[in-house]
Amino acid sequence: MKASILLIVAAFASTPAVAQHYPPEMQPVADYSRCVQERARAVVPKFATIDEAIDAAFAKCKGARSKAVAAVRARSVALGIPATTAKQTAETMIASSDTSLRDGLRQDLATKK
Repeated sequence: MKASILLIVAAFASTPAVAQHYPPEMQPVADYSRCVQERARAVVPKFATIDEAIDAAFAKCKGARSKAVAAVRARSVALGIPATTAKQTAETMIASSDTSLRDGLRQDLATKK
């Protein structure tokens, strides 16, 4: 149940209105999402395809992704998830968020390109 709650929080990181209301310890998740969104929008004119621009944005935001995973891992442990599974839980949550973010960016950028 606790992991499900964190997954929901991570999945909504790409929504700016939600990101403004993140608990401080989860702010790196919102920062990571914002990084990918801003970079993708900035570089899309430089690439032949939207997917290439999105891939470049994710690559540029690796450091922010690492901080997001660490934040989710720490929050998982604070919620009582064993440390041995917290890292895997965090990676799974951020990967799920990545998929949602990628899909949303693909739709958003397609309408603007």
